[in-house]
Amino acid sequence: MRKPGRIGLGSALSGMVPKINQPKLDIIGSAYPDINILGARDLAFPGATLGLRRTVEKATLSWLEPVEALRKQQIEIGAGLTRAIRGFQDSFRPFDRLSEHFDEKQELEYIGLLPHITTPWDLYDPDHSHLFAEKALAYFREQWASVERQLSEIVEKYGVSAEAKEAFGDALFCHRNGKYRSVVLTVMPTIEAEFRRSFEKGPGDQAASLEELRESVMQAPARIAFGHIGSVELITALDEQIYSRVKTSEAVEECRQSEVPNRHAAIHGLVVYKSEKASLNSLFLVEYVFYLIDWFQRHLKED
Repeated sequence: MRKPGRIGLGSALSGMVPKINQPKLDIIGSAYPDINILGARDLAFPGATLGLRRTVEKATLSWLEPVEALRKQQIEIGAGLTRAIRGFQDSFRPFDRLSEHFDEKQELEYIGLLPHITTPWDLYDPDHSHLFAEKALAYFREQWASVERQLSEIVEKYGVSAEAKEAFGDALFCHRNGKYRSVVLTVMPTIEAEFRRSFEKGPGDQAASLEELRESVMQAPARIAFGHIGSVELITALDEQIYSRVKTSEAVEECRQSEVPNRHAAIHGLVVYKSEKASLNSLFLVEYVFYLIDWFQRHLKED
């Protein structure tokens, strides 16, 4: 008598699997000798196979359509977000000007020189940063013919009057010949005259301080207000130095210590601005004012 032994897992499982009688494929093979056994198996239930395939295709299409619609919607949303992000980035791009050449501008400020498009930024050496301002001043002195030509080309493109451009040319001539005081006394009335013409100010209208222009700059789009490489410094100079009121002896002394000319102090003979830096600053400022007037003129025409 055989002793009961341990039943293996495989034996146990095999006993649970039902036995199915498989079709005798040799009948098909003998009837159709050109068809091999594998092919015969494929043809055993063609109707069931085709029906199952169609059912699967319909089911697949039924959920693929909404998935495809959702995918397209996601693509459209993604494209919209991309455009929005790019627009957001573009709107803040002008603010990059605030940090552009920051260290170099600090060095220029130490000697009282305003930054400008024509400033030789490539002369800056981080290891000898304290030398940059004097290098820049030497560049303007030694390469003035090139700088003057660049300034003339810039102003020529602006939509300011021929008289304003001619006066700017006179100021360039004076600077070229070392007549720095004449530069200051030429550009100050020129700025006011062009402002009156552009903003249609009559003889009795207040225009000496360019108050409307300065207020407009503060409300202008960032890409315009900060579109100039020295925008922040030039706007500050316009708002706080050139057109500040000079009514006390302390204010006069403060103007005398600055290389940025004050319109009231210069025109009324309170301070004589005859340094090279004061002349350069005057030229840089009038170019910037022409830049602003040109934009506001075009903007008003479009409106």
